Amino acid sequence: MNGKKEIQNKMRYVKVYEKFINADKDETHVVEIKDMKFVPKNIVIEVGDTIKWINEEGRHNVNGKQSHERNSDNPESFGNEVGEDWTYSHTFTKPGKYTYHCDPHLGMNQVGTITVR
Repeated sequence: MNGKKEIQNKMRYVKVYEKFINADKDETHVVEIKDMKFVPKNIVIEVGDTIKWINEEGRHNVNGKQSHERNSDNPESFGNEVGEDWTYSHTFTKPGKYTYHCDPHLGMNQVGTITVR
């Protein structure tokens, strides 16, 4: 085997190894909707982590869209439509502080924050 090909093979193994050790670093965090609240209300996660919201009671949504004045400083938009019995997931790729709320229950302070490090 020549030197260049040997180096390419070693680099390929390094990339596979890095992918393997980093595979378990991204986590999924669960936020439940209970009694007109996001539980937990405030959460700290790492870049690459996913939040999975679970709604099993009532008509709710997750609105972290930058188009809403309350969320205009969010580093990126996320959210789903108002409905019943749903699960919604979003993977956060940009660090920063995010705010979000439930559109039908914003007046009842159904809000949350996410800090992505």
